[in-house]
Amino acid sequence: MKLKTCYTLALVLCIFLHGCSTTYKETNLSFYYCKSETNYGFNAASVTFETRKERIDPLDYEQILNIYLNGPKTDFLCSPFPAETKLISITLGQDVCSVTLSADLSQLTGIELTVACACLTKTVSSITGYAKVQISAQGATLDNHSSITMDAKELLLSDPLP
Repeated sequence: MKLKTCYTLALVLCIFLHGCSTTYKETNLSFYYCKSETNYGFNAASVTFETRKERIDPLDYEQILNIYLNGPKTDFLCSPFPAETKLISITLGQDVCSVTLSADLSQLTGIELTVACACLTKTVSSITGYAKVQISAQGATLDNHSSITMDAKELLLSDPLP
């Protein structure tokens, strides 16, 4: 009788755990990074994306951004962020997705900061569907601003010649 009870309990437990688990599926992600070497010329761009297939919950934006911040897998790309940069939070608002990174982001200034924010904006927009992304660094300013907001629809990442 005890063996039958153990089998029944094990079966119920398996069914319960399977029903409560998150379904992970292979998801195509577009991660935007800088090119390792910049070419100047027709349709040249210093920023491009790599497509990755990851087996994750496509709505787990924190996990996706943590993977993104680990840097590109291809040799011809490099991360625009300081190596120590970590995700603090991501919040979906009414019209804007807010991303807070560690204070390491504040090491960047000028065009380096602009390019890093553009890469992050395009990446966040591709995974969340939000065009506007507000970026801040925990406990620090970004070029003397509390945050930077970019619109992925308004970013021009290549300079095509007419």
